[in-house]
Amino acid sequence: MGRRTVAPQILRIYGYVLARRHSFYNNGKEAALLRQIMGSCDRQMQLEDPHAYHTRMHQALVSSSTITSFACKSSHAVVSCNWNKITNLGRRSNKSVTTEETVSPESASGFSSSTGIYKSLRRQVDIPDDEFLNFPSLVFSHTDRSDKVALIDAPSGRAVTFGELKQQVLALAAGLGRMGVKQGDVVMMVLPNSIEYPLIFLAVMWMGAVITPINPLSKTLEIETLMKDSNPRLIVTISEEIDKVATFGLPLVLLGRKGEADKLNQLSKSSIVTLGELLDSDPFEAPIAKIRQDDTAALMYSSGTTGLCKGVVWSHRNIIAATLQFNENPPEAEELGVCLLPMYHTFGFCIITCTHFRKGTPLVVIPRFDLEELLCYIERYRLSSITVVPPILVSLTKSTLLDKYDLSTLRTIECGAAPLGKEVMDVCRSRLPGVKFKQVAPAEIEALLLSHPLIRDAAVIPFPDEDAGQIPMAVVVKSLENGLNEDDVINFIAQQVAPHKKVRRVLFVESIPKTPSGKILRRKLAIMALKME
Repeated sequence: MGRRTVAPQILRIYGYVLARRHSFYNNGKEAALLRQIMGSCDRQMQLEDPHAYHTRMHQALVSSSTITSFACKSSHAVVSCNWNKITNLGRRSNKSVTTEETVSPESASGFSSSTGIYKSLRRQVDIPDDEFLNFPSLVFSHTDRSDKVALIDAPSGRAVTFGELKQQVLALAAGLGRMGVKQGDVVMMVLPNSIEYPLIFLAVMWMGAVITPINPLSKTLEIETLMKDSNPRLIVTISEEIDKVATFGLPLVLLGRKGEADKLNQLSKSSIVTLGELLDSDPFEAPIAKIRQDDTAALMYSSGTTGLCKGVVWSHRNIIAATLQFNENPPEAEELGVCLLPMYHTFGFCIITCTHFRKGTPLVVIPRFDLEELLCYIERYRLSSITVVPPILVSLTKSTLLDKYDLSTLRTIECGAAPLGKEVMDVCRSRLPGVKFKQVAPAEIEALLLSHPLIRDAAVIPFPDEDAGQIPMAVVVKSLENGLNEDDVINFIAQQVAPHKKVRRVLFVESIPKTPSGKILRRKLAIMALKME
């Protein structure tokens, strides 16, 4: 059986991550217990016995039901996802211990008590072993797809086949090459959803260059900060956003037809060409790059909910692997996908758009979210599946428009990127019979809050407390104007959860600040809560 060495330093980091992540729901006694555990573990480290450190950590943690759940999550995030890093550090350290690479699951969950790591019980995803495979070449490697529809513009119904898309990708790559873009360069995209969006990122990746998608709602200063970090060669945008980027002095590619950039060129410091002009390039002049799977394909930025935006590097291999995880079942012959989530976000970009390209299924692209328009598109295109974030699902659940449209083809709703409770799903099922749900990790308290008939939206944030360090605070948006008060909310949660999970404070607001992808801006809520003290 294969074995890997684990550096003692990594085990120490692992312990402190457990402590930090657990602090949110800790009461005073358990905080003291955790500090005692850490002290004991540090003494074991001084004895240079990392195996005893890890064993002691796990044994002490499982003695508390509260800590156990956090230990499981944290160990997965820190250890399981960083095996390569751990292995390399371990090889540089003389003081190391071996652990089994293969974990024998001790329960139906796949959890191993000897390592504290979850191992997936699903079959292993096979990633192509071709070192020089890149994502666009994988998409276009299926010659039998040439006449199949790849993209559909939801408002107009305009469709593009895989064959047409490939020719456009090559033409655009040739045009970008003439503008000076070369392998390794970064191309910034400040764009809303459109069927041109995938065309652009596929063309950039085809050249071996790197895309960095930016939220088009970002302010000039925010874009400038990301521009300085990513150092793009040029920016692709739309006329509505051009004022935000025109002062940077970088070449601009404007979505539009030939000639539309002439007037803007007179007003801007940047040279501007249109996408239409670049698409007139000869596809046979597209640069041929030698791209490895491990080469960078995208530079994605976090939304900045907990601090400054952070850049995350995605390789071609990362994208291929991610799309294969959602490609286990063969698509239905007439299956249509839909992308209404922002393509600048990982959810919209990779999980939806790239996955549908990988599967070879048509994708209906919705420029922006509007509830009635979404219902209209479900009816028009006979959609059987949609992927949403919780705020959209909550809107669906409480909307009076559902009976206005024929939604009988809808069979599956996939929901992620933010918490969603069973209660919301149950209500939605009652209004949309036959719909199945696929969900990503709900937050228990927020889910319960959203089940309250007088609460339209809610979030839970940590709030400073002298005794416990932090306590859970509920931030609540009322359904219209009603008599709901702080005691009502606190008692509603207290009746349904263990004592350490109770809401201790409540803040009523008009709306919960969120990113377009549905992620709660908890940092803003925390600042708001402190200011109102």
